[in-house]
Amino acid sequence: MRQFFCVVLVVAPLAAAQKSLKPISAPREATVKAVYFKGRGADATGGTTRVSIRLSPNKSGESSVGVMEEFSGGTGAMWRTATWQAAIGASAFNKVPLTDYEFLVRVGGHIDGPSAGLLMASTFVALQRGKALKPNTTMTGTINPDGSSGPVGGIVQKMRGAAADGVTRFGFPSGGREQLDITTGERVDLLALAQQLKIEAKELRTLGEAYEFLTGEALPPATLLPESELELTVEEAAGFKLMLQKAELDYQKALDEALPDFRRAEERDPKYVKGVLEALAGFDERARKFASQGQIVSAYFERVTEMRRLYYFRASIKGWLAWADSDFDDLKRQLKRASAAFDEIDVLAKEIDTLFPPKNLVNDLYAFDLLEDAADSLATAVRIESERKKLEQIFSDMKAKPDDAETRKLIADRTQATLGTAAALRASMENARRFASLYSSLQPVSGVTRSKGVAATRIARTLQASGTASLGYFDALVVEPAGAQAGLNLEDARSAVAKVDGVYENALLYQLLLDRSVGTERMRFVIAYRFNIESSSLNNLYYSLGGKLLAPGAGIEIGNKPALTMQLDLARQSTLESCAGAKRAGWIPLMSRARAMDARAGREGSDADKNSALVSYWFAKFWCDAVQGTIR
Repeated sequence: MRQFFCVVLVVAPLAAAQKSLKPISAPREATVKAVYFKGRGADATGGTTRVSIRLSPNKSGESSVGVMEEFSGGTGAMWRTATWQAAIGASAFNKVPLTDYEFLVRVGGHIDGPSAGLLMASTFVALQRGKALKPNTTMTGTINPDGSSGPVGGIVQKMRGAAADGVTRFGFPSGGREQLDITTGERVDLLALAQQLKIEAKELRTLGEAYEFLTGEALPPATLLPESELELTVEEAAGFKLMLQKAELDYQKALDEALPDFRRAEERDPKYVKGVLEALAGFDERARKFASQGQIVSAYFERVTEMRRLYYFRASIKGWLAWADSDFDDLKRQLKRASAAFDEIDVLAKEIDTLFPPKNLVNDLYAFDLLEDAADSLATAVRIESERKKLEQIFSDMKAKPDDAETRKLIADRTQATLGTAAALRASMENARRFASLYSSLQPVSGVTRSKGVAATRIARTLQASGTASLGYFDALVVEPAGAQAGLNLEDARSAVAKVDGVYENALLYQLLLDRSVGTERMRFVIAYRFNIESSSLNNLYYSLGGKLLAPGAGIEIGNKPALTMQLDLARQSTLESCAGAKRAGWIPLMSRARAMDARAGREGSDADKNSALVSYWFAKFWCDAVQGTIR
């Protein structure tokens, strides 16, 4: 099980006690008015574009989501991403396979952006359920990974333009009632504006509420699992305590082994070593604090993070010492050992397949969770391999250090970063093996063990397609404007953004691995779903939450803090709703319990902590949805 530091996609809140839908036998279609705004300042205006949304039977067994345009270039990457997320979210909401349908959106005129996601998703839900739409109704808002509505801009102009185009019922994202009027710079109460325009307006929190507003059909109230039932069972808690104790012993042993290298380095640069030890002490303090509060899951995750940093620092210091001594042969040996990560990842993946062969749902979910460490390690190994080979060649040719101080520093920094990053992978693989041991000791309900496994290849293709759309959206939203401002082409702009945002860098690597069909069927599934997660998280952070990176290593700052608070509340609720369904199906998996507990621990922290908590809730819900068959 991997600890998550970033954000995600995939499944929407499920209606309680919802009946299974019958497959459709003929196409169904509805026409809606998507709202937009354009222009700046006093010239900003809003309006609507007619969008035909069509649902057809799909006998291919492959995902099929498409956009048709009236004019070439009539839509863009953001619109395509919103269409994919709407199709996936609607299918998850109705608990039907995405591949049962062909989703097609026809767009008139020119429109782009993610703000029609909630409208398209609720329309897809209605078409799947065979429900008619209420006339002259529209809405704006993104569709988030857990089915909540996300903030969008220009709603005042959109509402005015919609009213002028005959819309009489207008929905907008929850928490966005007070909006900026772009033309005047003043704050506007949207409900008061709706009264002036003589239209009905409503705040919409979730896809379920959007569907009710669009069709008038009242859904049954959600059944929420009592939060106390997401606590670890006696057996799980005992297992976590043992893992924490083992991690603490492993850490102390590794620290003792590293101290001679630290002491050697301290003789040369005491300030640097002091900073390293202070950083490690910070992780230790956080782990002890969580443990003293009874938050055993977060305490364990903090220990794993501490171990990663220790391995990183020790390897980078060993490389630095060899560089300081001009021991180029030792540096080559260290770099050669770093290449062993690929073999170690392959061994771990085979161990997981042996422990949990692909014969039922439980084995698949355990294996996928464990393989996340392997997938993340593989992406990291690929990322540093080119640099590792370049450095190996440099030291093969080098007889003495360059005279230029700047060149010497550059080589030293690159070497330390490469060796440290490769060494840190060891902690991730140790973490996977601890969880593998724990999972092997747990006995889920027998009925769940008989459930069929996941169609990994089919679902992976769907997640890859959705992730590709999301990555294209982020490129259009952030990367291309940044590149244009700096005078860079797209590839150089991607490289520049990847250097300052590790989530984006990972997403690019996952895309590369998927394009090359790396690994086993299970590994590709995990890479695809991590790719989808990484790409979706970027869009949520930079668009809906108004996030921005601070100085390197200083974390993130959320511009729209009320939206983050709202998303956390809704994510908690949707997790409890989904896990109630998992309980009815016979099993609330440990990976859901652990992530929900970790989310609860991080809700009151920094912006970065809260963002991580949001991700943890989404993953807790993902696994509970999986128990109910959402991703099979």
